[in-house]
Amino acid sequence: MKRKELLLLFGIFLLGFILRVIYLGADSYWFDEANTIGFTQWPLGLFFKHYYVQRPVYFLILRVWVNLFGNGEFVTRLLSVSFGSLSILVLYKFVRLFLNKKIALLSSFILAVSFFHSLWSRTVMNYAFFCLISLISSYYFVKYLKFAHKRDLVLYCIASLISIFTHPFAVFLILVQNLLILHKRAFNLRWIVTQIFLSLGVILLCWALFFHPSFEDTYNRRIHDINRVSPQVLKQDHFLCFTDPIKLYETFTFGGRMMGHGGDGFPVFGWTLPLGYILLVVNTILLLLGLKSISDYFKHKENLDESKQDYEFKRLSLLYILLSIFIPMGVTFIAQFWIENIFCERYFIFSYPFFIVILSISIYKGIRLRWIRKAVIALTAILYIIYCINLYIPVFYQTWRNIVVAVKENLEQGDAIVLIPFAQITSFWFYFKRDDKNALYDKTMDGIYKNGQWVYSFKYDNHPVIGNGFKKIDSFIQGAPFKKLYSEKRNIWLVMSPYWEKVDRDAEKIYRAIRENYKRVFIKYYPFDGVSVEKWIMK
Repeated sequence: MKRKELLLLFGIFLLGFILRVIYLGADSYWFDEANTIGFTQWPLGLFFKHYYVQRPVYFLILRVWVNLFGNGEFVTRLLSVSFGSLSILVLYKFVRLFLNKKIALLSSFILAVSFFHSLWSRTVMNYAFFCLISLISSYYFVKYLKFAHKRDLVLYCIASLISIFTHPFAVFLILVQNLLILHKRAFNLRWIVTQIFLSLGVILLCWALFFHPSFEDTYNRRIHDINRVSPQVLKQDHFLCFTDPIKLYETFTFGGRMMGHGGDGFPVFGWTLPLGYILLVVNTILLLLGLKSISDYFKHKENLDESKQDYEFKRLSLLYILLSIFIPMGVTFIAQFWIENIFCERYFIFSYPFFIVILSISIYKGIRLRWIRKAVIALTAILYIIYCINLYIPVFYQTWRNIVVAVKENLEQGDAIVLIPFAQITSFWFYFKRDDKNALYDKTMDGIYKNGQWVYSFKYDNHPVIGNGFKKIDSFIQGAPFKKLYSEKRNIWLVMSPYWEKVDRDAEKIYRAIRENYKRVFIKYYPFDGVSVEKWIMK
Protein backbone atom coordinates (compact mmCIF):
# COMPACT_ATOMS: atom_id res chain seq x y z
CA MET A 1 0.00 0.00 0.00
CA LYS A 2 1.42 3.38 -1.01
CA ARG A 3 1.92 6.12 1.58
CA LYS A 4 -0.81 8.38 0.14
CA GLU A 5 -3.31 5.51 0.12
CA LEU A 6 -2.34 4.57 3.67
CA LEU A 7 -2.78 8.16 4.88
CA LEU A 8 -6.19 8.41 3.20
CA LEU A 9 -7.32 5.16 4.82
CA PHE A 10 -6.07 6.28 8.23
CA GLY A 11 -7.90 9.60 7.81
CA ILE A 12 -11.13 7.76 6.93
CA PHE A 13 -10.68 5.47 9.93
CA LEU A 14 -10.06 8.46 12.20
CA LEU A 15 -13.14 10.27 10.86
CA GLY A 16 -15.30 7.19 11.45
CA PHE A 17 -13.93 6.77 14.98
CA ILE A 18 -14.57 10.44 15.84
CA LEU A 19 -18.15 10.33 14.51
CA ARG A 20 -18.81 7.26 16.65
CA VAL A 21 -17.19 8.51 19.86
CA ILE A 22 -18.62 12.07 20.10
CA TYR A 23 -20.87 12.41 23.19
CA LEU A 24 -20.65 8.64 23.59
CA GLY A 25 -21.54 8.60 27.27
CA ALA A 26 -24.17 11.35 27.24
CA ASP A 27 -27.08 9.03 26.47
CA SER A 28 -28.62 6.74 29.10
CA TYR A 29 -28.88 3.03 28.35
CA TRP A 30 -32.11 2.07 26.60
CA PHE A 31 -33.67 -1.24 27.58
CA ASP A 32 -31.72 -3.54 25.20
CA GLU A 33 -28.44 -1.97 26.32
CA ALA A 34 -29.34 -2.24 30.00
CA ASN A 35 -30.40 -5.81 29.35
CA THR A 36 -27.06 -6.58 27.69
CA ILE A 37 -25.11 -5.06 30.59
CA GLY A 38 -27.29 -7.07 32.96
CA PHE A 39 -26.15 -10.28 31.30
CA THR A 40 -22.53 -9.46 32.10
CA GLN A 41 -23.41 -9.65 35.81
CA TRP A 42 -24.93 -13.12 35.57
CA PRO A 43 -23.07 -16.18 36.88
CA LEU A 44 -21.91 -18.13 33.82
CA GLY A 45 -23.98 -21.15 34.82
CA LEU A 46 -27.17 -19.09 34.80
CA PHE A 47 -26.21 -17.32 31.56
CA PHE A 48 -25.90 -20.62 29.68
CA LYS A 49 -29.38 -21.58 30.86
CA HIS A 50 -30.86 -18.53 29.16
CA TYR A 51 -32.05 -18.50 25.53
CA TYR A 52 -29.40 -15.87 24.68
CA VAL A 53 -26.90 -18.74 24.85
CA GLN A 54 -27.46 -18.86 21.07
CA ARG A 55 -25.22 -15.77 20.68
CA PRO A 56 -22.65 -15.97 23.51
CA VAL A 57 -19.49 -14.57 21.88
CA TYR A 58 -20.18 -10.85 22.22
CA PHE A 59 -21.64 -11.24 25.71
CA LEU A 60 -18.54 -13.09 26.89
CA ILE A 61 -16.24 -10.44 25.37
CA LEU A 62 -18.33 -7.70 26.99
CA ARG A 63 -18.24 -9.57 30.30
CA VAL A 64 -14.43 -9.43 30.33
CA TRP A 65 -14.50 -5.78 29.21
CA VAL A 66 -16.92 -4.73 31.98
CA ASN A 67 -14.93 -6.60 34.62
CA LEU A 68 -11.82 -4.73 33.51
CA PHE A 69 -13.21 -1.24 32.91
CA GLY A 70 -16.61 -1.04 34.61
CA ASN A 71 -20.16 -0.56 33.32
CA GLY A 72 -20.14 3.18 32.56
CA GLU A 73 -21.94 4.31 29.41
CA PHE A 74 -18.81 5.64 27.69
CA VAL A 75 -16.52 2.72 28.38
CA THR A 76 -19.00 -0.05 27.50
CA ARG A 77 -20.00 1.66 24.25
CA LEU A 78 -16.32 2.17 23.42
CA LEU A 79 -16.06 -1.57 22.79
CA SER A 80 -18.72 -1.34 20.06
CA VAL A 81 -17.05 1.81 18.69
CA SER A 82 -13.81 -0.18 18.36
CA PHE A 83 -15.55 -2.98 16.46
CA GLY A 84 -17.38 -0.51 14.23
CA SER A 85 -14.22 1.46 13.44
CA LEU A 86 -12.25 -1.70 12.63
CA SER A 87 -14.99 -2.64 10.16
CA ILE A 88 -13.96 0.42 8.11
CA LEU A 89 -10.46 -1.02 7.66
CA VAL A 90 -11.64 -4.58 6.99
CA LEU A 91 -14.10 -3.37 4.35
CA TYR A 92 -11.21 -1.68 2.54
CA LYS A 93 -9.17 -4.91 2.62
CA PHE A 94 -12.16 -6.92 1.43
CA VAL A 95 -12.99 -4.65 -1.53
CA ARG A 96 -9.33 -4.32 -2.48
CA LEU A 97 -9.20 -8.06 -3.22
CA PHE A 98 -11.23 -7.66 -6.41
CA LEU A 99 -11.73 -3.92 -7.09
CA ASN A 100 -9.42 -0.92 -7.42
CA LYS A 101 -8.23 1.26 -4.55
CA LYS A 102 -10.58 4.15 -5.39
CA ILE A 103 -13.67 1.99 -4.95
CA ALA A 104 -12.18 0.43 -1.80
CA LEU A 105 -11.42 3.82 -0.24
CA LEU A 106 -14.84 5.23 -1.17
CA SER A 107 -16.59 2.17 0.32
CA SER A 108 -14.68 2.64 3.58
CA PHE A 109 -15.49 6.35 3.56
CA ILE A 110 -19.24 5.83 3.13
CA LEU A 111 -19.23 3.23 5.92
CA ALA A 112 -17.30 5.68 8.13
CA VAL A 113 -19.92 8.45 7.76
CA SER A 114 -22.97 6.15 7.65
CA PHE A 115 -25.68 7.01 10.17
CA PHE A 116 -26.96 3.41 10.32
CA HIS A 117 -23.55 1.89 11.04
CA SER A 118 -22.55 4.71 13.41
CA LEU A 119 -25.76 4.31 15.43
CA TRP A 120 -25.17 0.61 16.10
CA SER A 121 -21.45 1.19 16.65
CA ARG A 122 -22.46 3.42 19.59
CA THR A 123 -24.75 0.83 21.16
CA VAL A 124 -23.91 -1.81 23.78
CA MET A 125 -25.17 -4.70 21.67
CA ASN A 126 -23.63 -7.30 19.39
CA TYR A 127 -24.36 -5.64 16.01
CA ALA A 128 -21.07 -3.76 15.46
CA PHE A 129 -19.16 -6.93 16.30
CA PHE A 130 -21.45 -8.97 14.04
CA CYS A 131 -20.72 -6.63 11.14
CA LEU A 132 -16.97 -6.84 11.78
CA ILE A 133 -16.74 -10.62 12.09
CA SER A 134 -18.98 -11.08 9.02
CA LEU A 135 -16.63 -8.88 7.00
CA ILE A 136 -13.63 -10.88 8.25
CA SER A 137 -15.36 -14.12 7.25
CA SER A 138 -16.16 -12.65 3.83
CA TYR A 139 -12.59 -11.38 3.39
CA TYR A 140 -11.01 -14.78 3.98
CA PHE A 141 -13.66 -16.54 1.91
CA VAL A 142 -13.05 -14.31 -1.12
CA LYS A 143 -9.29 -14.55 -0.56
CA TYR A 144 -9.62 -18.34 -0.55
CA LEU A 145 -11.52 -18.15 -3.84
CA LYS A 146 -8.59 -16.23 -5.29
CA PHE A 147 -5.57 -18.09 -3.91
CA ALA A 148 -6.94 -21.39 -2.48
CA HIS A 149 -4.52 -21.17 0.46
CA LYS A 150 -5.08 -23.49 3.39
CA ARG A 151 -4.36 -20.68 5.88
CA ASP A 152 -7.16 -18.52 4.44
CA LEU A 153 -9.60 -21.41 4.68
CA VAL A 154 -8.72 -22.02 8.35
CA LEU A 155 -9.13 -18.33 9.22
CA TYR A 156 -12.40 -18.24 7.27
CA CYS A 157 -13.67 -21.23 9.28
CA ILE A 158 -12.74 -19.61 12.61
CA ALA A 159 -14.36 -16.27 11.69
CA SER A 160 -17.51 -18.02 10.44
CA LEU A 161 -17.86 -20.07 13.63
CA ILE A 162 -17.55 -16.90 15.69
CA SER A 163 -20.14 -15.16 13.51
CA ILE A 164 -22.59 -18.06 13.93
CA PHE A 165 -22.48 -17.61 17.69
CA THR A 166 -22.66 -13.83 17.43
CA HIS A 167 -25.96 -13.69 15.54
CA PRO A 168 -28.09 -16.43 13.88
CA PHE A 169 -28.29 -14.43 10.61
CA ALA A 170 -24.66 -15.42 9.97
CA VAL A 171 -26.11 -18.63 8.55
CA PHE A 172 -27.16 -16.63 5.48
CA LEU A 173 -23.53 -15.83 4.62
CA ILE A 174 -22.56 -19.49 4.96
CA LEU A 175 -25.43 -20.40 2.64
CA VAL A 176 -24.27 -17.86 0.04
CA GLN A 177 -20.67 -19.03 0.32
CA ASN A 178 -21.65 -22.63 -0.32
CA LEU A 179 -23.80 -21.63 -3.28
CA LEU A 180 -20.78 -19.92 -4.84
CA ILE A 181 -18.50 -22.90 -4.19
CA LEU A 182 -21.15 -25.10 -5.80
CA HIS A 183 -21.38 -22.70 -8.73
CA LYS A 184 -17.61 -22.76 -9.11
CA ARG A 185 -17.56 -26.56 -8.73
CA ALA A 186 -14.86 -26.28 -6.09
CA PHE A 187 -16.14 -28.79 -3.54
CA ASN A 188 -12.80 -30.34 -2.53
CA LEU A 189 -11.87 -32.25 0.62
CA ARG A 190 -10.63 -29.12 2.42
CA TRP A 191 -13.89 -27.28 1.85
CA ILE A 192 -15.96 -30.28 2.89
CA VAL A 193 -14.03 -30.62 6.17
CA THR A 194 -14.50 -26.89 6.82
CA GLN A 195 -18.23 -27.14 6.24
CA ILE A 196 -18.47 -30.13 8.57
CA PHE A 197 -17.12 -27.93 11.35
CA LEU A 198 -19.49 -25.11 10.42
CA SER A 199 -22.39 -27.55 10.20
CA LEU A 200 -21.69 -28.66 13.75
CA GLY A 201 -21.83 -25.01 14.74
CA VAL A 202 -25.15 -24.55 12.92
CA ILE A 203 -26.55 -27.69 14.59
CA LEU A 204 -25.50 -26.36 17.99
CA LEU A 205 -27.08 -23.01 17.10
CA CYS A 206 -30.35 -24.72 16.12
CA TRP A 207 -30.31 -26.58 19.42
CA ALA A 208 -29.81 -23.32 21.29
CA LEU A 209 -32.60 -21.68 19.26
CA PHE A 210 -35.21 -24.44 19.38
CA PHE A 211 -34.26 -27.19 21.86
CA HIS A 212 -32.49 -25.35 24.66
CA PRO A 213 -34.20 -26.01 28.04
CA SER A 214 -35.34 -22.38 28.22
CA PHE A 215 -36.90 -22.40 24.74
CA GLU A 216 -40.24 -24.02 25.54
CA ASP A 217 -40.84 -21.76 28.53
CA THR A 218 -39.76 -18.65 26.61
CA TYR A 219 -41.78 -19.53 23.49
CA ASN A 220 -44.96 -20.44 25.36
CA ARG A 221 -44.74 -17.35 27.56
CA ARG A 222 -44.26 -15.00 24.61
CA ILE A 223 -46.99 -16.59 22.51
CA HIS A 224 -49.33 -16.44 25.51
CA ASP A 225 -48.54 -12.77 26.11
CA ILE A 226 -48.71 -11.82 22.41
CA ASN A 227 -52.09 -13.50 22.06
CA ARG A 228 -53.38 -11.24 24.81
CA VAL A 229 -52.41 -8.09 22.93
CA SER A 230 -55.05 -6.52 20.73
CA PRO A 231 -54.67 -6.72 16.91
CA GLN A 232 -54.51 -2.90 16.79
CA VAL A 233 -51.39 -2.90 18.95
CA LEU A 234 -49.79 -5.67 16.89
CA LYS A 235 -50.13 -3.48 13.80
CA GLN A 236 -48.16 -0.62 15.33
CA ASP A 237 -44.64 -0.09 14.01
CA HIS A 238 -43.19 -0.01 17.49
CA PHE A 239 -44.56 -3.38 18.58
CA LEU A 240 -42.06 -6.24 18.59
CA CYS A 241 -39.44 -6.05 15.85
CA PHE A 242 -41.55 -6.33 12.72
CA THR A 243 -40.25 -4.36 9.78
CA ASP A 244 -41.03 -4.09 6.08
CA PRO A 245 -39.07 -3.61 2.84
CA ILE A 246 -39.64 0.15 2.79
CA LYS A 247 -38.30 0.68 6.31
CA LEU A 248 -35.30 -1.55 5.60
CA TYR A 249 -34.54 0.28 2.36
CA GLU A 250 -34.77 3.63 4.16
CA THR A 251 -32.38 2.30 6.78
CA PHE A 252 -29.85 1.20 4.17
CA THR A 253 -30.04 4.38 2.07
CA PHE A 254 -30.00 7.09 4.73
CA GLY A 255 -30.49 5.58 8.19
CA GLY A 256 -34.25 5.59 8.64
CA ARG A 257 -36.88 7.97 9.98
CA MET A 258 -37.12 6.85 13.59
CA MET A 259 -34.60 6.92 16.43
CA GLY A 260 -36.81 6.26 19.41
CA HIS A 261 -36.18 3.11 21.43
CA GLY A 262 -39.05 3.74 23.83
CA GLY A 263 -42.63 4.74 23.21
CA ASP A 264 -43.46 4.19 19.55
CA GLY A 265 -40.34 5.89 18.27
CA PHE A 266 -39.73 9.54 17.51
CA PRO A 267 -38.78 11.14 14.20
CA VAL A 268 -35.23 12.25 13.66
CA PHE A 269 -34.53 15.96 14.04
CA GLY A 270 -37.03 17.83 11.86
CA TRP A 271 -34.83 19.68 9.39
CA THR A 272 -32.52 16.67 8.81
CA LEU A 273 -35.29 14.37 7.60
CA PRO A 274 -35.71 16.08 4.17
CA LEU A 275 -31.93 15.75 3.74
CA GLY A 276 -32.32 12.06 4.50
CA TYR A 277 -34.85 11.70 1.72
CA ILE A 278 -32.55 13.54 -0.68
CA LEU A 279 -29.92 10.97 0.27
CA LEU A 280 -32.46 8.21 -0.39
CA VAL A 281 -33.05 9.54 -3.91
CA VAL A 282 -29.31 9.93 -4.60
CA ASN A 283 -28.52 6.45 -3.30
CA THR A 284 -31.41 4.92 -5.24
CA ILE A 285 -29.98 6.35 -8.46
CA LEU A 286 -26.51 5.13 -7.46
CA LEU A 287 -27.87 1.68 -6.63
CA LEU A 288 -29.49 1.35 -10.04
CA LEU A 289 -26.30 2.55 -11.74
CA GLY A 290 -24.25 0.13 -9.67
CA LEU A 291 -26.46 -2.83 -10.56
CA LYS A 292 -26.31 -1.81 -14.22
CA SER A 293 -22.50 -1.58 -14.08
CA ILE A 294 -22.28 -5.07 -12.53
CA SER A 295 -24.72 -6.42 -15.11
CA ASP A 296 -22.69 -4.89 -17.95
CA TYR A 297 -19.55 -6.47 -16.54
CA PHE A 298 -21.21 -9.89 -16.54
CA LYS A 299 -22.47 -9.45 -20.13
CA HIS A 300 -19.37 -8.10 -21.86
CA LYS A 301 -16.56 -10.31 -20.63
CA GLU A 302 -15.09 -10.63 -24.12
CA ASN A 303 -14.40 -6.88 -24.24
CA LEU A 304 -12.60 -6.73 -20.90
CA ASP A 305 -8.86 -6.28 -20.70
CA GLU A 306 -8.16 -9.02 -18.15
CA SER A 307 -7.47 -12.73 -18.08
CA LYS A 308 -10.23 -15.30 -17.95
CA GLN A 309 -9.13 -16.31 -14.46
CA ASP A 310 -9.24 -12.72 -13.16
CA TYR A 311 -12.62 -12.17 -14.75
CA GLU A 312 -14.05 -15.32 -13.16
CA PHE A 313 -12.73 -14.35 -9.71
CA LYS A 314 -14.12 -10.83 -9.96
CA ARG A 315 -17.44 -12.13 -11.24
CA LEU A 316 -17.74 -14.52 -8.28
CA SER A 317 -16.82 -11.74 -5.84
CA LEU A 318 -19.48 -9.41 -7.27
CA LEU A 319 -21.99 -12.24 -7.24
CA TYR A 320 -21.13 -12.83 -3.57
CA ILE A 321 -21.95 -9.20 -2.78
CA LEU A 322 -25.29 -9.34 -4.57
CA LEU A 323 -26.39 -12.66 -3.06
CA SER A 324 -25.33 -11.60 0.44
CA ILE A 325 -27.80 -8.72 0.20
CA PHE A 326 -30.77 -10.22 -1.63
CA ILE A 327 -30.90 -13.81 -0.31
CA PRO A 328 -31.15 -12.85 3.40
CA MET A 329 -33.74 -10.18 2.63
CA GLY A 330 -35.76 -12.41 0.33
CA VAL A 331 -35.83 -15.36 2.73
CA THR A 332 -36.81 -13.28 5.76
CA PHE A 333 -39.48 -11.29 3.94
CA ILE A 334 -41.09 -14.52 2.78
CA ALA A 335 -40.67 -16.21 6.17
CA GLN A 336 -42.34 -13.36 8.05
CA PHE A 337 -45.70 -14.41 6.62
CA TRP A 338 -45.45 -17.53 8.79
CA ILE A 339 -43.10 -16.50 11.60
CA GLU A 340 -43.83 -13.42 13.72
CA ASN A 341 -41.03 -11.23 15.07
CA ILE A 342 -38.37 -12.79 12.83
CA PHE A 343 -36.22 -9.74 12.19
CA CYS A 344 -35.69 -6.01 12.41
CA GLU A 345 -33.52 -3.67 10.37
CA ARG A 346 -30.39 -3.94 12.49
CA TYR A 347 -30.16 -7.71 11.90
CA PHE A 348 -29.07 -6.92 8.33
CA ILE A 349 -26.04 -4.89 9.39
CA PHE A 350 -23.85 -7.77 8.18
CA SER A 351 -24.94 -7.17 4.57
CA TYR A 352 -24.97 -3.38 4.78
CA PRO A 353 -21.27 -2.98 3.76
CA PHE A 354 -22.02 -4.91 0.53
CA PHE A 355 -24.77 -2.41 -0.26
CA ILE A 356 -22.20 0.35 0.18
CA VAL A 357 -19.81 -1.40 -2.24
CA ILE A 358 -22.50 -1.31 -4.94
CA LEU A 359 -22.92 2.44 -4.39
CA SER A 360 -19.15 2.93 -4.72
CA ILE A 361 -19.03 0.85 -7.91
CA SER A 362 -21.77 3.03 -9.40
CA ILE A 363 -19.83 6.24 -8.74
CA TYR A 364 -16.61 5.05 -10.36
CA LYS A 365 -18.07 2.78 -13.05
CA GLY A 366 -21.45 4.32 -13.78
CA ILE A 367 -20.48 8.00 -13.84
CA ARG A 368 -18.05 8.87 -16.62
CA LEU A 369 -17.56 12.62 -16.11
CA ARG A 370 -15.01 13.31 -13.39
CA TRP A 371 -16.58 16.55 -12.15
CA ILE A 372 -19.99 14.91 -11.76
CA ARG A 373 -18.34 12.04 -9.89
CA LYS A 374 -16.63 14.45 -7.49
CA ALA A 375 -19.84 16.40 -7.01
CA VAL A 376 -21.78 13.21 -6.17
CA ILE A 377 -19.12 12.09 -3.65
CA ALA A 378 -19.14 15.53 -2.02
CA LEU A 379 -22.96 15.68 -1.88
CA THR A 380 -23.21 12.16 -0.45
CA ALA A 381 -20.57 12.88 2.18
CA ILE A 382 -22.21 16.14 3.27
CA LEU A 383 -25.67 14.56 3.52
CA TYR A 384 -24.40 11.56 5.50
CA ILE A 385 -22.42 13.70 7.94
CA ILE A 386 -25.30 16.14 8.48
CA TYR A 387 -27.67 13.24 9.10
CA CYS A 388 -25.26 11.95 11.76
CA ILE A 389 -26.06 15.12 13.72
CA ASN A 390 -29.09 13.18 14.99
CA LEU A 391 -26.68 11.13 17.10
CA TYR A 392 -25.53 14.18 19.05
CA ILE A 393 -28.68 16.24 19.64
CA PRO A 394 -29.46 16.21 23.40
CA VAL A 395 -33.22 16.16 22.79
CA PHE A 396 -32.76 12.62 21.45
CA TYR A 397 -30.88 11.30 24.46
CA GLN A 398 -32.42 8.61 26.61
CA THR A 399 -33.05 10.05 30.07
CA TRP A 400 -33.38 7.01 32.32
CA ARG A 401 -30.67 8.32 34.65
CA ASN A 402 -32.73 11.48 35.19
CA ILE A 403 -35.93 9.46 35.61
CA VAL A 404 -34.40 7.31 38.32
CA VAL A 405 -32.95 10.35 40.08
CA ALA A 406 -36.40 12.00 40.06
CA VAL A 407 -37.86 8.94 41.77
CA LYS A 408 -35.03 8.16 44.20
CA GLU A 409 -34.68 11.72 45.46
CA ASN A 410 -38.35 11.72 46.48
CA LEU A 411 -38.84 8.05 47.34
CA GLU A 412 -40.22 7.50 50.83
CA GLN A 413 -40.30 4.37 52.94
CA GLY A 414 -42.77 1.81 51.60
CA ASP A 415 -43.51 3.61 48.30
CA ALA A 416 -44.40 1.26 45.43
CA ILE A 417 -43.08 1.61 41.87
CA VAL A 418 -45.34 0.69 38.94
CA LEU A 419 -43.67 0.37 35.52
CA ILE A 420 -45.75 0.25 32.33
CA PRO A 421 -44.94 -1.35 29.93
CA PHE A 422 -42.50 -4.17 30.66
CA ALA A 423 -39.58 -2.70 28.67
CA GLN A 424 -39.15 0.02 31.26
CA ILE A 425 -38.27 -2.44 34.00
CA THR A 426 -34.81 -3.07 32.57
CA SER A 427 -33.56 0.51 32.12
CA PHE A 428 -35.20 1.72 35.32
CA TRP A 429 -33.91 -1.16 37.39
CA PHE A 430 -30.39 -0.85 35.99
CA TYR A 431 -30.03 2.74 37.13
CA PHE A 432 -32.00 2.18 40.32
CA LYS A 433 -29.49 -0.41 41.56
CA ARG A 434 -26.58 0.16 39.19
CA ASP A 435 -23.79 -0.84 41.58
CA ASP A 436 -25.56 -3.79 43.15
CA LYS A 437 -24.56 -6.93 41.24
CA ASN A 438 -26.94 -9.05 43.27
CA ALA A 439 -29.79 -6.85 42.04
CA LEU A 440 -28.59 -6.87 38.42
CA TYR A 441 -27.56 -10.44 37.80
CA ASP A 442 -31.06 -11.89 37.62
CA LYS A 443 -32.47 -9.01 35.58
CA THR A 444 -33.45 -9.43 31.96
CA MET A 445 -35.76 -7.57 29.63
CA ASP A 446 -38.56 -10.03 30.32
CA GLY A 447 -38.87 -9.27 34.00
CA ILE A 448 -37.08 -10.99 36.86
CA TYR A 449 -35.78 -14.55 36.64
CA LYS A 450 -36.07 -16.29 39.99
CA ASN A 451 -36.19 -19.97 40.86
CA GLY A 452 -36.58 -20.95 37.22
CA GLN A 453 -39.57 -18.68 36.59
CA TRP A 454 -40.23 -15.24 35.08
CA VAL A 455 -42.08 -12.78 37.26
CA TYR A 456 -43.18 -9.20 36.70
CA SER A 457 -43.38 -8.15 40.34
CA PHE A 458 -40.90 -8.26 43.18
CA LYS A 459 -39.89 -6.29 46.28
CA TYR A 460 -36.70 -4.41 47.01
CA ASP A 461 -36.01 -2.79 50.39
CA ASN A 462 -39.74 -2.74 51.18
CA HIS A 463 -40.50 -1.10 47.81
CA PRO A 464 -42.76 -3.28 45.62
CA VAL A 465 -41.74 -3.01 41.95
CA ILE A 466 -44.47 -4.07 39.52
CA GLY A 467 -44.58 -4.37 35.72
CA ASN A 468 -47.36 -5.56 33.44
CA GLY A 469 -45.42 -7.37 30.69
CA PHE A 470 -47.39 -7.76 27.46
CA LYS A 471 -50.59 -8.41 29.38
CA LYS A 472 -53.67 -6.35 28.79
CA ILE A 473 -53.94 -3.58 31.31
CA ASP A 474 -57.28 -4.90 32.64
CA SER A 475 -55.64 -8.14 33.74
CA PHE A 476 -52.80 -6.20 35.31
CA ILE A 477 -55.14 -3.89 37.26
CA GLN A 478 -57.19 -6.85 38.51
CA GLY A 479 -54.07 -8.84 39.40
CA ALA A 480 -53.04 -9.59 42.97
CA PRO A 481 -49.77 -7.56 43.01
CA PHE A 482 -51.54 -4.36 41.93
CA LYS A 483 -54.52 -4.86 44.28
CA LYS A 484 -52.14 -5.48 47.15
CA LEU A 485 -50.92 -1.88 46.87
CA TYR A 486 -54.39 -0.72 47.97
CA SER A 487 -54.65 -3.13 50.87
CA GLU A 488 -51.21 -2.14 52.15
CA LYS A 489 -52.06 1.57 51.63
CA ARG A 490 -48.86 2.27 49.77
CA ASN A 491 -48.13 5.43 47.83
CA ILE A 492 -47.41 4.80 44.14
CA TRP A 493 -44.70 6.01 41.79
CA LEU A 494 -46.12 5.53 38.31
CA VAL A 495 -43.45 5.34 35.57
CA MET A 496 -45.40 5.00 32.36
CA SER A 497 -45.04 5.40 28.59
CA PRO A 498 -48.46 6.51 27.33
CA TYR A 499 -47.20 6.13 23.74
CA TRP A 500 -46.83 2.39 24.10
CA GLU A 501 -50.34 1.97 25.35
CA LYS A 502 -52.23 4.63 23.38
CA VAL A 503 -54.27 2.22 21.24
CA ASP A 504 -56.16 0.62 24.11
CA ARG A 505 -56.10 3.80 26.21
CA ASP A 506 -54.28 1.98 28.99
CA ALA A 507 -53.06 5.22 30.54
CA GLU A 508 -56.66 6.30 31.12
CA LYS A 509 -57.51 2.88 32.61
CA ILE A 510 -54.64 3.14 35.06
CA TYR A 511 -55.74 6.63 36.05
CA ARG A 512 -59.34 5.49 36.56
CA ALA A 513 -58.16 2.60 38.71
CA ILE A 514 -56.16 4.74 41.13
CA ARG A 515 -57.95 8.12 41.01
CA GLU A 516 -60.67 7.06 43.44
CA ASN A 517 -58.25 6.34 46.28
CA TYR A 518 -55.21 8.42 45.30
CA LYS A 519 -54.30 11.95 44.33
CA ARG A 520 -51.36 13.00 42.16
CA VAL A 521 -48.77 15.20 43.84
CA PHE A 522 -45.90 15.05 41.33
CA ILE A 523 -45.60 14.71 37.54
CA LYS A 524 -42.73 15.14 35.09
CA TYR A 525 -42.67 14.17 31.43
CA TYR A 526 -39.57 13.11 29.45
CA PRO A 527 -40.39 13.69 25.75
CA PHE A 528 -37.87 11.51 23.90
CA ASP A 529 -38.51 8.39 25.96
CA GLY A 530 -42.20 9.20 26.05
CA VAL A 531 -42.13 8.55 29.79
CA SER A 532 -44.30 10.17 32.42
CA VAL A 533 -43.08 10.00 36.05
CA GLU A 534 -45.85 10.59 38.58
CA LYS A 535 -46.34 10.20 42.32
CA TRP A 536 -49.76 9.33 43.69
CA ILE A 537 -50.50 9.32 47.43
CA MET A 538 -53.42 7.92 49.36
CA LYS A 539 -56.23 10.40 49.94
